[in-house]
Amino acid sequence: MSMARKPAPLKNRLKRGRAQVAVLRPEDFGKSIGEICWELLRPVCPLDVADAAELTERLERQPAFTSAEATGWVVGALASDLAYYGRDEDQNALMDDPKLRAIEDEVIAALGPEARWYTNSTHPLPRFRRAGHGRGWVSITRATFDLVVAARGNGLDLVLSRRRRTEAAVRGASTVEPPEPARHKSPTRLWVSITSPTAAWCREGRRRGPPRRDLCRFWKSWVRYASDASNQLAGALPRCRASQ
Repeated sequence: MSMARKPAPLKNRLKRGRAQVAVLRPEDFGKSIGEICWELLRPVCPLDVADAAELTERLERQPAFTSAEATGWVVGALASDLAYYGRDEDQNALMDDPKLRAIEDEVIAALGPEARWYTNSTHPLPRFRRAGHGRGWVSITRATFDLVVAARGNGLDLVLSRRRRTEAAVRGASTVEPPEPARHKSPTRLWVSITSPTAAWCREGRRRGPPRRDLCRFWKSWVRYASDASNQLAGALPRCRASQ
């Protein structure tokens, strides 16, 4: 007679998802939840915040909520596609995965009903957002897309963090963030540096279907117009100085 296999500890199963940071540990009573996020995220990825105080401020832009409203947040943080442009049904189907649901239920139960949850984003799963609304977020990392979910309750701290760089996803490149672009004097180069992430997004759009291609065509025409206007302005400035 075979014995039932004992499930792995919850903290280990959390790390099997797609989150780059998935930590459930005893509460550090000497630090705020924002300071815990700063401590865990800073060694892992370049951040778009200067310190723990600024990170906390960005987490607080979305209203905090309790465990009663936490359904889907752990599943979304562990498995959703942050740069998703397909059918909402595919994303919503993640809630039907029994393993993901079991992990989420255990996390919520461990944190208790009075836990306070914080995030930098609207809900990652479409079924929990208002109809017709996409996901919105306040950047915490320097990645193109990111999601941070943190909670504190019942003597435990939870931090889940996901990030995705568009170019890394398109080219299959390393997820190491590139250095910040240098400041360009040329208006044309300035527009190139601003629009390079969107160019990668558009390249991926060739495989995504007509709606995305149409949006890319509009974006490229707008960028071309803005670039021409900036070059004309740059050429006019010396003449204005000379006339003075």
